[in-house]
Amino acid sequence: MTNFKILNTQISIFFSDGIMNPSKYIKVLNNIFNNVFTNEILSLNIPGVPDDMPLVRYSSKSDDYSYDFARKRLNFYLSFKSFGGEKELDEYLTKIKLFIDNNLSVVTGISRIGIACVYYLDEKDEDISYWSKKYKFPFVTKNVSEISYTINNPFEEEGLNFNNIITLTNGRLKNSKVVPVVSVDINNTEVPNLSNEQIDYIMNIMDCYKLERLCEMFDNNGK
Repeated sequence: MTNFKILNTQISIFFSDGIMNPSKYIKVLNNIFNNVFTNEILSLNIPGVPDDMPLVRYSSKSDDYSYDFARKRLNFYLSFKSFGGEKELDEYLTKIKLFIDNNLSVVTGISRIGIACVYYLDEKDEDISYWSKKYKFPFVTKNVSEISYTINNPFEEEGLNFNNIITLTNGRLKNSKVVPVVSVDINNTEVPNLSNEQIDYIMNIMDCYKLERLCEMFDNNGK
C-alpha cells in the first residue's frame, strides 16, 4: 500500500452575504477549538476594505493551527508534524462544521467550500525522478530540476459541481530530504447558498481528499 503522510491542509469557507465584523467571532472560535488560537496577528474592523482582505488572523503558539477571517471568506490552516494527522483533520472539520451550524449560518449563506490537502511519500527523491518513472512523463531528461503535473477530474454530487484537482510534484521537507508530493484540491463551484446536507456531504461524507482514498487511488494506478 502506498504510504502517504499528510503535511498540511487549508479549508476555505466562502460567504454569500458577508460578515461585517469578523472580530466578534474571535472568542467563539477559540472556545470551539479549545483555546488553541492564542497568538493574535491581526484584529481590525475597518470599513471600505475589499471583502476578501483578512481583518482577523490568529494562530496557535506553535503555528500549527491558524485562521484568517475576511468579510466574505474564512480560511483555516493546519500543519501536521506527526503521523496520524488524518484523524486530527477529521476532528478539525467537525469543529468547523459546528461553527458553521451555530454561528455562520445564522448571519450568512455559504456559497462555496474548498478543502486542499498536501501529502508526501517518505521516500528520498533528490533526482526528481519518482513521478516520471512511475507514470512515464514525456520530455523528462536526466537534468530535470522540477516536475509539476496537474489534472482536474470534475464531478457532480449532491446537486453540486466540484473541481477535483490533483497535482504531482516534489518538495523538500524542512531541513531534510526532497520527497514526492501530492496535493488534492476539492471545491464546489459557487452557488447562492449551500444546504446543510450539501455542507455535511463536503465536510463529513466526501472522501476524495482523504488519506485512505488517496492511497487506494494510487495503489490502483490513479483509478
